[in-house]
Amino acid sequence: MKSIIILLILVIFIFNCSNNKGIEDKLESKKIEKNEKPVEKVFAVEDYLKCDYQNGNGTIIETRNDENFLWIFRKHNQVIEISDETYEEDLVIYDKPVLNEGQNSGIVIGKLNFHDVINIMQEVEAINSNQYFYWIEFTKKSDSGTNINGWLFLGVYQYDYAQFKIPYFNNRWEILETINNGKNHWTIRKMIYQDVAIWDTVNIYDKPGLVDTKIISKIIPQESEKPYINLNVTEATEEEETIDGVADRWLKIKFNEAEGWIFGGYVSIERGGYKYNTPENIIKFVLERY
Repeated sequence: MKSIIILLILVIFIFNCSNNKGIEDKLESKKIEKNEKPVEKVFAVEDYLKCDYQNGNGTIIETRNDENFLWIFRKHNQVIEISDETYEEDLVIYDKPVLNEGQNSGIVIGKLNFHDVINIMQEVEAINSNQYFYWIEFTKKSDSGTNINGWLFLGVYQYDYAQFKIPYFNNRWEILETINNGKNHWTIRKMIYQDVAIWDTVNIYDKPGLVDTKIISKIIPQESEKPYINLNVTEATEEEETIDGVADRWLKIKFNEAEGWIFGGYVSIERGGYKYNTPENIIKFVLERY
């Protein structure tokens, strides 16, 4: 009797193991089917532009082709007060972003005034081979206390000029990588058309920061024909560091054969306005001077 019971237990055990193995195989099969995707082939501009901003500003919400334009909608959360320098006649609020007058033209639903505070929610770029239209969607409280939601037209530019006016042109400010140096955590972002002037001797480091880094070269303006050297910045840290009492970003540059990082507190710019061409600064500048 005991041997029969033991035999039954073994049969049940083997059956359960076999059944569980079958279930595991099915789950693994579904897991592979769910996770394994074919390699994406990029044929369209909108596919190339779909970069990952890690759920931050600049993340593409939607793209579509319409009226021979590529429309790109991006997340952008920012609160801004309208400057006194803004031309009041330009601050018309529309119900939607449009390209031309006519049947598809937007309806004017209001107007912004000086010192209005607006909460930007997203921006849209409408692009063809020659033109670059730029809009932002926002909310603001009316005098009665209710929220007004609308779109503000910030300009149409020739494509080549748009690089200076469009916040996310060519994925400006995209997160490229993160670097950990000792206790410092650096978020590296892409810079577009960012130049700086160097007037004094500056060290070039292999990585951003003063901890766990080494000097790989120097920039000495006095050895050049001019009293300063202009350099293009290709990357910058999102975070700032305070050195000699100055808080600033670390900037990636290339000088002669050396490619590395310099401290932004030791450089200047020749143009007016904001020091760095970040999306937030470009939007502020456009709203103040548009």
